[in-house]
Amino acid sequence: MEDRRGSPRLVINQLAELRIKDKLRSIPCTVEDISESGMRVSLSRSLFPDVFSDVNLALSDNFGFDLGATVAWQESVEGRNTYGLRFNRIDDFDRKRISQYVGNSPSEEEKNNWWKGL
Repeated sequence: MEDRRGSPRLVINQLAELRIKDKLRSIPCTVEDISESGMRVSLSRSLFPDVFSDVNLALSDNFGFDLGATVAWQESVEGRNTYGLRFNRIDDFDRKRISQYVGNSPSEEEKNNWWKGL
């Protein structure tokens, strides 16, 4: 399958917290991959696509951002709901932070070669 994304995605499989606008409680989720233009997120709840239009995502205590996204695709498998999101509103500063995060992370090939030769 051809990858048509405009920017590279980094597979992170990181636990995160998703907070929908005007809701008090956040929803635990896993950010499976991320780029400066979108992400793949999975959670145990099924959500209407329009809730992603105004959310806050916290990847850690010091790395969170507000965004709006459209759902490019959705998949439900064994009680896990996965959403492919395309950012349509994100602050330039946050987009740059994501780009740096993705750019500073080692490639899969680099990770696989870390222990070779030891």
